[in-house]
Amino acid sequence: MRITRTQAEALATFIVRVREDWSHGGTVAAIETADTGDALDTARALVNLAADPSVRTPALLAKPGPWWRNPAGENVGHGSNNMRCHVHGDQEIPCSTCRAEYVPASPHTVQAAMATIRADLAAHQPRPARPAPLGTRRLIEGGGQ
Repeated sequence: MRITRTQAEALATFIVRVREDWSHGGTVAAIETADTGDALDTARALVNLAADPSVRTPALLAKPGPWWRNPAGENVGHGSNNMRCHVHGDQEIPCSTCRAEYVPASPHTVQAAMATIRADLAAHQPRPARPAPLGTRRLIEGGGQ
C-alpha cells in the first residue's frame, strides 16, 4: 500500500515534532520522493533516519542507506545500491565489516608518511626553468623596441 498524501503529512507532523530542525514541507517532499510502495517501510525508514542526529535533512530518505533496514536487519526499501564491497562480496557498500575493521591512522603514522613524501619531493625537484630568449627579456624588462 502506497503512502497517501494525508499519511505523509501526518508522518511528517510527527517527525518534525521529534526533529525540530527539519521542516514539515521538506519532510513531506522527502516522503513522497522516497515512497517505495510500502507505507510501513517508508515510515520506519524515516523514523530511523530521524533518530540519527548527524543527519541534517530528511532528503536522504530517497537514497540508499541503513535507515531502510527492517527490524530483522534486511534491506527493505529504496535502499539497495547494488554495489558490492570489493573485499566482502556478500555485503553492500557501505560494508559494515570494513567499517568495523577500519583503524584510523595515528598522528605518528601520518607524520612518517608526510616525511617520506617530503623526502621524495626533495629528491625529485624539477629542473629550473630555462631563461627567456634575449629579445623576450628586453620586452619583459621594459627595454623593448
